[in-house]
Amino acid sequence: MNFSRPALFLLIAVFFFAACGRSKGKSGQDPEGNDTAETDTSGTQGADGKTCRLALDCKAPLPDLGPLRPFQSTASSLLAVAGAPLHRGRDVFVKEGDKAWVLAKFTYGILDADLKGEEVDIYLSRGCQEKWEKLATATTSTDGQNATVDGIVDSGGRVYYEIPETLKVGRYRVLLVVAGDHSSAELFIDVIPKTSKVVVTDVDGTLTSSELAAVTSVVGLPDPEAHPGAADMLRAFYQRGYYIYYLTARPEWLMQITRDWINARGFPPGIINTTQSKIGANGDGAATFKTDELKLLKSKTDITPGFAFGNKASDVAAFNAAGIEQKNSYYYQLDGDIGQGHNHSDYQQLVKTALEAPSACP
Repeated sequence: MNFSRPALFLLIAVFFFAACGRSKGKSGQDPEGNDTAETDTSGTQGADGKTCRLALDCKAPLPDLGPLRPFQSTASSLLAVAGAPLHRGRDVFVKEGDKAWVLAKFTYGILDADLKGEEVDIYLSRGCQEKWEKLATATTSTDGQNATVDGIVDSGGRVYYEIPETLKVGRYRVLLVVAGDHSSAELFIDVIPKTSKVVVTDVDGTLTSSELAAVTSVVGLPDPEAHPGAADMLRAFYQRGYYIYYLTARPEWLMQITRDWINARGFPPGIINTTQSKIGANGDGAATFKTDELKLLKSKTDITPGFAFGNKASDVAAFNAAGIEQKNSYYYQLDGDIGQGHNHSDYQQLVKTALEAPSACP
C-alpha cells in the first residue's frame, strides 16, 4: 500500500468516524457477535501431487472471561465510555526453539487515547482449537516503560509479555482482555521450522480492488472485493506449504479490520503486520517500513521470502532490499521500473505459478 498525500488526509478524517462508530464487540467477532476467526481452505494439489496443511481453523469459542473487575483509575473508566476501543495485537513469526513475545496496544476513542495502568488478561489457544488457558495478567504501560521489542516502541497503553515456555511448531491464537470492560485484542503466533518458506504480499491495491480499501472499510461503505484469483493463488501457495505474510503500510489501528477483510474474502491464514503509525505510510516511508519488517523476519528466522507480491514502487524497493529474487516478485499493474520482476493483471494466471512452486511441505 502506498498512500498519496490527499489519501493520508482522508484517512485521518475517516479515523474519527471509525473510532466513534466501531462496536465494542470482542476481537474475532463482527459487531453482531458472529465469529470472524480465520478459516482454513480446501486442499489444492500441486504439480508434483504434494499438498500439506500448515494450520488448523481458529474457530475455538472465546473463553469464559469471568466477572468484570473495576478499572484502576477513574480516568480509565471515563476513557472506556468516551469512545469505542481500538485495541490491536501484533502477529509474529517465531523460529522453532525461540520464545515468543505477546505485543499489543489498548486505546479508545477518536483520539486513539492510550489505556494506561490497567489490567489485561492474556489467554492462549494452542493449535487454534484447543481450549483456552490463561497465561498471565499484564498491566498496560506508560510511555517508555518497556524496552523496544521487535521494533515496537513503547508509546504507552501497550502490553509486553514474553511467554515463558518455548512453544512447539504450530499456530497459536492469543486473546488479550481488558479486565474493566472485557473489550479485547487478538493476535496470532506462527512458530515455524527453520526450513520454512514464506510468501509476502502487500494488501491495498495488491489484493484489494481499491487502493483506498482502508478508507471504505471504516466509513461504513461496502468493503472492496479482492482481485479475482488473488485468494486462489495464495491458497495454492499455502497448500504447497508456504507461510503467508501480509505486510501492509496501513495504520496500526486498522489491524482488526484488515484481518476481518482477509478472512471474509477466503484468503489463507497468515501473519499480518501494519505500521505503528496512526496514519500509515506512503512512498519512501512505506518502503522503509516494509524493508525493516523483512529485515526483522530475516534476523529472527533466517528466512527471506521466496515469492513476493505488490503494486507500488515502495514494494519494489522493499522486496529488492530484502534480497527477494526479482524473478519471483510480481507487481499488479505497476507502471514503473520493476527490474527483472513481473508485471501482471490477472491472478488466475498466477495460480499455476503457485502450483508449480517448489513444495514447502514439512
